[in-house]
Amino acid sequence: MNKFLVFAVPVMAIGLLFSCTSDIESAEEILGKGGSSSSLVPSSSSSLPSGTVLCVFSGICSPISAEVCDLIGGTFVQSCPESSSSAPSSSSSVIPSSIGDCAGFVNGTEREHYGKNKKQFCDERDGKKYVYVIIGNQTWMAENLNYNAEGSVCYENDFVNCDKYGKLYDWAMAMGFASSCNDSECSSQIEAKHKGICPSGWHLPTNEEWETIIAYIGGNNTAGKKLKATSGWNDYYEISGNGTDEFGFSALPIAGESGYWWSASERSRSYAHCFYTDSGIDRAYLLGIGNYKHSLSSVRCLQDYSSSAVQGVSSSSSSQSGSVPSSSSYGSVTYEGQTYKTVVIGTQTWMAENLNYAPSSGTFISCGTYECSTYGRLYDWSTAMALPSSCNSSTCSGQVQTRHRGVCPSGWHIPSHSEWTTLTDYVGGSSTAGRKLKATSGWYNNGNGTDEYGFSALPGGYGYSSGDFGNVGYSGDWWSAPEYAATGAYSRHMVYDSDYVGGSYDKSGLYSVRCLQD
Repeated sequence: MNKFLVFAVPVMAIGLLFSCTSDIESAEEILGKGGSSSSLVPSSSSSLPSGTVLCVFSGICSPISAEVCDLIGGTFVQSCPESSSSAPSSSSSVIPSSIGDCAGFVNGTEREHYGKNKKQFCDERDGKKYVYVIIGNQTWMAENLNYNAEGSVCYENDFVNCDKYGKLYDWAMAMGFASSCNDSECSSQIEAKHKGICPSGWHLPTNEEWETIIAYIGGNNTAGKKLKATSGWNDYYEISGNGTDEFGFSALPIAGESGYWWSASERSRSYAHCFYTDSGIDRAYLLGIGNYKHSLSSVRCLQDYSSSAVQGVSSSSSSQSGSVPSSSSYGSVTYEGQTYKTVVIGTQTWMAENLNYAPSSGTFISCGTYECSTYGRLYDWSTAMALPSSCNSSTCSGQVQTRHRGVCPSGWHIPSHSEWTTLTDYVGGSSTAGRKLKATSGWYNNGNGTDEYGFSALPGGYGYSSGDFGNVGYSGDWWSAPEYAATGAYSRHMVYDSDYVGGSYDKSGLYSVRCLQD
């Protein structure tokens, strides 16, 4: 049997290791299963050196165990030849980060990377050089981090893959935290620009920073296509899964299928947020449910910068948070016999209650068992938008107006994706917006908010076309006007055990509506 193939870990085990589910086995457990086979023990083990050796394989010199070197067909050497490097043959489209020290290296020196000349910087910790690109007002590493933190692994435990994909880390490892943070909330330890295991002057991107790059390149619908590398992604039903890489981000998948990159934003004690794209889609987005912290995912570091200088956040706008508005601060609007409180937040005027309007047609929750007087009604997307029901399963973007009234009163409209973002940005960003927008009571297990701006978000849960509903008290979801696919539309989501505001859902689900004044 080919020695290199013997060393590979079974594909199903690797699939488990890199998925975003809660049933993830540790790398040690999975690799242990692969290592239990007697075929992994070389027949000539008695004649091998003991312990770690310097091994040259495919022109790469690295310290590894003698048995592994023998298994992959490497050559034992006394010292690494000066001509050896971590680069693959010239036929490869990937030029991995070189290994050595930073002495004499000039930051900004260019090298070719996926068909583009990109500038490099040197990581003083280990001498690895990384290419980087400027996208909008952000400077991103254009390849995954390959820093040898304790517990980090290479895909399939093959160090050659580290040069291509970088190392893989669980969340606590990526954040530079104790492993206990994979099973407990550690948000109090997260700094504004959290370095984690990134090089000096770089940090793990937050949800807001991931959303900034998504918005800059044109939104979630096409972000995957534009950020994915031009090679390395598997075909999807004979359609190429590769991207255009027009910004030089050069995102690579693990095993050709999908890519996950950690965010510094924590969702709960067991989950943290991650950025995701797949070979079968053009989209890229932050996973709303988060990524299981024990999962092994990639890291892309973002260069530090002054948020006030880059994003234009003035001291006056950032100081406007405060106490809950008094009753005299609220306005009102009457619609179909019901009066709703309204509130001014920044430059926007929002309803401070969920809509409780029963349209003449469409799919929406019936009152009775469901407390419409508290939570308003739940609508599927086409009903909320006052569009034909066929729009729940087909693209109707041509019918969506700039300020789309839908089921809202005259002079009001269903908020767009960007208008929701304006709200969450104004109150301090999506990672803490949930706490500031949630009502001070009504959320399960005291998962209430401070309601600093009077938005008073309540956990109305979600409904089904059958008339059933669930998650009341636990979560709230609110429609946005834009669709992102034939069966999906943007929304905003809050949950009792997180301060984060996420979103994006299937059009056929039933969710709440908050109207925004024109």
